[in-house]
Amino acid sequence: MKAKKILLPILACIVLAITSGCSKEVTLSYEYDVYPNNWITQAGLNYYYATFANSDITPSVAANGMVVAYVLEDGRWNQLPYVFPYYSAAENATWGENIRFDWRTGEVTFIIQDLDGGLPEGMESIDPMRFKVCVVR
Repeated sequence: MKAKKILLPILACIVLAITSGCSKEVTLSYEYDVYPNNWITQAGLNYYYATFANSDITPSVAANGMVVAYVLEDGRWNQLPYVFPYYSAAENATWGENIRFDWRTGEVTFIIQDLDGGLPEGMESIDPMRFKVCVVR
């Protein structure tokens, strides 16, 4: 009976040691400030985008990990995609903006578009935006 009481905790420790070594998860976090002059568009596109290099987004991340992004709005990190209202005092109007992101090996792209699918206006005077990207390998 005494041997069973000693053996059970030893077996539990062995199982814990083996299983904890099998799942290694590394999360890397990056912050990007996007200024009005960072947002670009191209003929035929109905959105603006800003692309940044990130060498930690590897083929291994694409196969086995994940990339999650957030935008800082009103002092809170909001997970992308995120829809927020934009108020223009000059026009006394509110529009909805859709902010999302895309990623591929080596880079992350932030995208902003009007909710009606159109190209946002006034991007040259938009406030700088802060984004956070978490890479899980």
